[in-house]
Amino acid sequence: GGTRLGRRLHSAAWRQDRAHPEACYYRASALLERRGPLAAWEFLRERGDMPEAPPTVRAKGRALGKSARWR
Repeated sequence: GGTRLGRRLHSAAWRQDRAHPEACYYRASALLERRGPLAAWEFLRERGDMPEAPPTVRAKGRALGKSARWR
């Protein structure tokens, strides 16, 4: 049940380090939920492929990007 708290913590993590791959993934997820697929897709496109990210985070980001484009 701590959905709101989790969202706030993810937002705080992204504001603290806007280059952190996992924080960027959760930011894109929040954008998809709040502002729609275009905002999430544009954010992910600006961020790029995240080559420094662990494979699981890169996979999540790619999957989120695809869902944002095709919704």
